[in-house]
Amino acid sequence: MKALCAIDGSAGSDAAVQMLGRLLSEDDLVIFYYSPPELTVHGQSVPDLKLVEQARASLAEKVFEHARELLPQQLSEHSIAITGLQKPRLGIIAAAKEHRPDLIAVGARGTNRLGLPRIGSVSRAVVHSTEVPVLIARPSPHDQSAPLRVLLCYDRIDENRDADALLGRLSFPSNTEGRILHVVESPFVDGIPSWIEEEARAAKHDPIAKAYIEEQDEKFEELRQQLTDHCRELPSAFLTSQPAVLGGRAGAKIVKYAESEEMNLVVIGAHHTGAVMRVLIGSTSEHVLSHANCSVLIVPHHDVP
Repeated sequence: MKALCAIDGSAGSDAAVQMLGRLLSEDDLVIFYYSPPELTVHGQSVPDLKLVEQARASLAEKVFEHARELLPQQLSEHSIAITGLQKPRLGIIAAAKEHRPDLIAVGARGTNRLGLPRIGSVSRAVVHSTEVPVLIARPSPHDQSAPLRVLLCYDRIDENRDADALLGRLSFPSNTEGRILHVVESPFVDGIPSWIEEEARAAKHDPIAKAYIEEQDEKFEELRQQLTDHCRELPSAFLTSQPAVLGGRAGAKIVKYAESEEMNLVVIGAHHTGAVMRVLIGSTSEHVLSHANCSVLIVPHHDVP
């Protein structure tokens, strides 16, 4: 497994490095990419270009050194550092084309004024412009020594083969706790309020409500069994609990479930369009990417000819 990790010394960047440290084995390769900012020397009409370049090189070395310290020792020792000369969004994509990584990791940019997670323009550009899985990492409020909690989200079972294959190549810690979630989209724009469903379940003498609930429960149980059968080849961490099937708006349900279950990482798919070499992020993936309070791994679906 080869991972390209874009770093800049920020908290999101550190989270990306730390997450890779938990997902990769000592035999995998991490390629660090850093594009130092343009520097100016104040008080000089003509900056000393040599001095500026020395300062940028020194800054890059400090950032690389800090990133290596966040990786397990054996993974850190054979990591590679690349200093970029382009703007970050262009440099990361160019580095990905040159080095052909199996995974790209970037950091999110903190939160906005409302306290919601914020995806920077660089991270978003990488997600929409590459054919490989992209990890958008956020600092975790949970103890790093606690078990890694990973949520695998299924849209359609037959379209998740790329995510399944990627998970099989990752080296999860032995105490990883995996969960599987599928959301059945509600025919109503904003879903059915939970209190209405509770009333329907309590209305034992209402044949229409009873029939609706029974039909929904049967459908959910059938989907749950399909997921159980399909996921037998996943890493063992995902086989210790029964898949969850929920009804409602998929994006909101995934975000709420991930938060309530204190997940560290959400794995979700996106549709790849080879004709224009771009990744189309559906409304569900976009919602999760923008609102989840944990790291998100976007895995493009590649159509089988």
